[in-house]
This record gives sequence, structure tokens and C-alpha cells, in this order.
Amino acid sequence: MQNHQRNWLLLSAAASFVAGVLLVWKDSGAGWFLIILGIIDLGAAARAGRGSAEPNPRPVRWGLIGVSLMLVLLAVVVSLLLARRAGSPAAAAPTQAGLPNPASVFCEQQGGRLDIRTDASGGQAGFCLFTDGSECDEWAYFRGECKPGGTAALPSPTSSDLAVVPTVVPPEGWESYTHPNLGYTFFYPTGCTFESTDPASHTLVVGPLESGEHWPWFNVAHPDEEDYHPPADVDLQAWLAERSRLPGKVLGTRTIAGEPAIHTRFDDPRGPQAYSDDRFYFVHDGQLFELTILHTGKEDWTVYDRFLDSFHF
Repeated sequence: MQNHQRNWLLLSAAASFVAGVLLVWKDSGAGWFLIILGIIDLGAAARAGRGSAEPNPRPVRWGLIGVSLMLVLLAVVVSLLLARRAGSPAAAAPTQAGLPNPASVFCEQQGGRLDIRTDASGGQAGFCLFTDGSECDEWAYFRGECKPGGTAALPSPTSSDLAVVPTVVPPEGWESYTHPNLGYTFFYPTGCTFESTDPASHTLVVGPLESGEHWPWFNVAHPDEEDYHPPADVDLQAWLAERSRLPGKVLGTRTIAGEPAIHTRFDDPRGPQAYSDDRFYFVHDGQLFELTILHTGKEDWTVYDRFLDSFHF
């Protein structure tokens, strides 16, 4: 009988140690309790193994109680771990799906109200509603293809006609892009992708995912519309201000592609959960160009300056 009790105590001690180590590894304080319980069972087993003609039943009794407690706790712990593991994929999903939409952020930055609509097939589209009662598709408004007072425009179809014909060798870790129609060229960090790019209106470059944010984020807008063809010799800053095209505050000018560019800065008052941006406006051959740098995750002007300085025709 003593050998049978001793074996049960050793089994209880081993199970307690294993479960305790696993819980400690999972940063659970209950693991230390199981380890102590295993030590008690191990001590009881040792005393049972040294039994005499008159064995002392007290350590054996405590060991058996320990076995019962260990089995109950082990069942609870295993159930909790399985439930936690089963729930983890669902908990992780919102992190991926919850990344802010730059077009939605821009709509709210400009004082619009975002409206997400669902069609009969279940597809969703965002619209920016303005105080005058007009509305724009959020991406069309973001790209400058729709404005307050107009009607909602559908997003332009995505084009895969990306002509990468570098005219200047980019530095290590950078690539070169040349627009197929307007002929402008700029450098962008290796690993970036072209998103929602339409050669007729804009070029959007988005970097890889870093700490839950895509960075860097560059957009070059140049729609063939009246608001992007200012009169010759016009005061560009005053002309843009009349059309409410200068978000934030004007910081000064900077030369881009040999042209004076107006620099604006918008700091979102909602803090770190929203994006700030810097924009640069300049005219080349009668076409207004709007370069936007959205500060997603971090702000590194070593990277931004290289992008801006590389821009040329």
C-alpha cells in the first residue's frame, strides 16, 4: 500500500511541477502555488518511501489532499488556457482591420463628416459630407477630384501602368519612379508599394507595416481639373486660400523641381491617434502639383527631404 501511495504522490508532484512551470512561463502567479504543492507532494512521497512497520499516515493524507487540489486546479488552468488560445485570433483581427483610412482621416481634418454606406451586395464605401449639404466619395475628395459644393464622384479606376524609368540612379535602399504621362521622377524607399494610383490624377506610395502603421506615406496629386490649373503669374498662396486649399498653417516656401513650393503643416488636434501632415504646392507648366506627406507612426525628415529633393522633371 505504501508503494502505491508513494507512486501517486510522485505523479502528483510531477504534474504540479509541469503545470506550475507552464503557468509561470505564462506570467501567472498560480504557477508558484502549483510548484509549492509539488514540493509538498514530493516530501510526502519521500517520507512514505522511508515507511516503517508503523507508517505515519499524516504525510500520506496531506499528499492525497494535494493530489485532489492539483487535479482540480489543473482542470481549471487547462480550461482557461484553451479558452484564451481559442479567443486570440478574434482578438487580433481588429488590430489589422482597425488601421485608420487616410481618406477618412483627411475628410474629418477638413471639417467633413464621414458616412459609411453599404450597398445591396454588402460592399462598403465612405463619403465625406459637408456643411453645405454636398458630399464627395472620400477617396475622390482626398485626391482633389471632388470638392465641397460638387457631387459625389466615384474613385478613379486603379491603373497598373507604372513606368519605372529612372533618369538618376537612386541611392542604396531607394527606388526611382517616373510618371508615364507628366514625366516627373522621384525616389522612394525600397519596400514601398503603389496604392490607388491613377496616372491621370495622382500617385500614392505607401511603405511597409511598422509597429501597426504603414510608413512612409507619400501622395502626389495632379488632377486635370480647373482647381489644378491656376492662371499664369497668379499669387499661388492667395489663389489656394480663396479655394480653401491650404489646410493648417503656412510655414513658408521650399524649392521643388526648380519651382517655389508653398509649405503647409496640419497638426491634428486629436493627438497621437490621428495623423498630421505636411503639404507642398507648386506649379509646373500650368499644372498644380500637391505633394502630401502623412505622418503615419513617426516623422523622419531625413527620409522626407530625400523624397522632396529627388522630385524633378
